[in-house]
Order: sequence, then C-alpha cells, then structure tokens
Amino acid sequence: MGDEAVPFIINNFKAIHLVFLDLSDLGDCYKDEVWNNLDSDNLPDLHLLKLHGNKVNIENLQRLNLKRPKLLISTKWNYFINWTKTEDGCIFHDTF
Repeated sequence: MGDEAVPFIINNFKAIHLVFLDLSDLGDCYKDEVWNNLDSDNLPDLHLLKLHGNKVNIENLQRLNLKRPKLLISTKWNYFINWTKTEDGCIFHDTF
C-alpha cells in the first residue's frame, strides 16, 4: 500500500456511505496531507476514523476534527481526539 491508498479509499468509497474506517497499523505509508483535504463531501457518512499504531501528525487530525466535529478520531487505545471550545479558540485534551 503506497501514498495513494487513502485517496483511493476516499474517492471510491464515498458512494457506499462508509461509516467506520480502520487504517490502523499502516505505519507511514500515506501522507498526512490527505487529512487536510478531507472535507464534508469526502466520506460524508464517516463517523469513526481509527488510526492506531500509525505515525500521524496529531495537529492535522485536530484540524480535521474541528472541521468535522461529529467525526470520532482515535489514534490509540482508549483515546479520541476531543476538545472544548473557549472564547480564545479551542483547547485539546490529552484524555477522553
């Protein structure tokens, strides 16, 4: 699986209403930029993205979570990216 795996999934599975996507243990075989380009038109029914055991850029995933707040993103066991909106912006939490 190379850099094109995640774009392939996004382009070919959005029509089947994919709700759960587990890309765990893929290492670093995809580029983190793919998450920057994932908008509400791409995989619109996706509710859970699991990326356990991968090298990920947490800041990219946090930005994705702010764009799509109903999307649960898990990067490790017993953890989901979560945040609280404040007057000054958002605070991301280390625990769920």
